[in-house]
Amino acid sequence: MSAPPVLDDAVMQAQFLLNSESPEDAAAAILPMVDGDAAEAKAAVGNAQAFNRAAGRQQEAQAEREQKSEPAQQATNGRSIQTISAADIAPKPVRWLWDGRIPRGMLSALAGEEGLGKSQASIALAAQVTRGELDGGLIGRPASVLIAATEDAVAEVIVPRLIAAKADLKRVAFVTVKVKEHEGSLKLPDDAGELGRRAANKGAALVIIDPLSEYLDKGVDSHKDSAVRGALGPLADAAQRHDFAVLSIMHTNKGNSTKTRKALMGSVAFRSAARSVLVFGTDPDDPEGAKGPNRVLALDKHNLGTWRRSLRMKIVSHEFVNAEGERVETSYAALGEKCAHSAEDVLAAGDPGDTGPAPKAAEARTFLAARLPMAAAEVQHAAEAAGISPRTLERVKADMGVVSERDGFRGGWVWRLPEQGADL
Repeated sequence: MSAPPVLDDAVMQAQFLLNSESPEDAAAAILPMVDGDAAEAKAAVGNAQAFNRAAGRQQEAQAEREQKSEPAQQATNGRSIQTISAADIAPKPVRWLWDGRIPRGMLSALAGEEGLGKSQASIALAAQVTRGELDGGLIGRPASVLIAATEDAVAEVIVPRLIAAKADLKRVAFVTVKVKEHEGSLKLPDDAGELGRRAANKGAALVIIDPLSEYLDKGVDSHKDSAVRGALGPLADAAQRHDFAVLSIMHTNKGNSTKTRKALMGSVAFRSAARSVLVFGTDPDDPEGAKGPNRVLALDKHNLGTWRRSLRMKIVSHEFVNAEGERVETSYAALGEKCAHSAEDVLAAGDPGDTGPAPKAAEARTFLAARLPMAAAEVQHAAEAAGISPRTLERVKADMGVVSERDGFRGGWVWRLPEQGADL
């Protein structure tokens, strides 16, 4: 005899036994389907309709058990695995606040040593956002900025810097938290959701948190990866939901490493959570080192698009007279031209106590200025002999605008300075 195919293992086993030479074994296999009714099991052995009834009853019982067990499992831990087909997800371009450097809807970090002006760099960017002048998706469309800052006094330091940077002050708001009748400070992750809603209400395109470490809840161990990821996750979700960029200011350890992942204070999860990491510090070409006004803003981590070259910045003194007729002295960070220095160069340029430029970069500049024009192969060989790495040589070559062209007579490549003629 034959029976329709079924999915349940026990039913499949009974179906197999029905086709065997042992009706007693078949009846024993069918017993669980008929709740132990021996007479019904025996009847099913020799009757296809009876077997189908028993099999159907078994399947119904199995389905009922699954319906009861699945909600119980979800209720226990509140988790259930789901899948989404890639075909159901519409591709979208990255939305940039600052083209190629700071994405909207994501976390970015601005890292550097204390005392060099990274907070001023963030204010310079904020000022451009309020004027609609930051090169990105909002160019020509002024937007608001929220600032959460603990290390600098608002009236005496931050607002004067905003004025010096020509920010639209009506588009800048400071974040505080009211705890009962007292004023407190933002705490992450608890306040991330409310921060997102406030940013949306203000039409903010940028939220600056300066420094990020000061706004982590006391229960968050900043040296544990899992704790940091858990604290920053809700902030990332809020940024994505309300489409604003988060620029978190972070400190690096003085002289600890030229690798940002090691130089950043706290867990490496801070760097991992950020989709873009910028490094701000001393310009390796400034002969005054950290005591001079020149700085470099370099891209350290970025996997969202085309890499962007570093930019020079300069700390410029500024003063104005306030409404009470008092003279206010301040400064601002001015964006400058592109340069070839990497984040590693900036970190290697020294801490605020270091007054000299990065040795190898300065050495390479002097080396090229003294030797060019020269055949490229000879330059590279001489640089290696002088202890200048190919990577440093290439960066300084680009920074100086060195021209590489083929010598029509000799057939090889020749390097020359931009102001030099083409002939050797």
